[in-house]
Amino acid sequence: METRDDGLLGVLWALVIIQGAITVLSAIEALVVAVATGSILISWPIVAITTGGAVLALAAARGLRRRARWAQRVTVIAEVIVLGSGLLNLGLSLLLANAFLDLVPTLTTIVAPVAALVLIRRVAQLFADQEAGADVPEMSVA
Repeated sequence: METRDDGLLGVLWALVIIQGAITVLSAIEALVVAVATGSILISWPIVAITTGGAVLALAAARGLRRRARWAQRVTVIAEVIVLGSGLLNLGLSLLLANAFLDLVPTLTTIVAPVAALVLIRRVAQLFADQEAGADVPEMSVA
């Protein structure tokens, strides 16, 4: 029987999967730009960081589906980092250009991390039950 928290966990899982997919596209873009401009030796840290972020996001999504406590912690840390960089970008944009960020950067770096953090807080009991050894089935994706 699916509870309300299971539904919220499903939304959180989907949100982290979408963020992981966006990061995969960013990694591909960084690689293509590095190869096209012939600056692969200079750009390899960017490619490595975005690829690592994509792998981490997708692994965390898989862990969230299994209600793994490590996945919850990794997701919180990643969302706080993304939110911090988004708020920094917003502050610099307001300070230097006297303008707000465009819609997509605002959604991906501010709105999505806030939503994920709120959802993690709402489903925290599911992770506590799993850690305590309660019989909690893996989330099903229908």
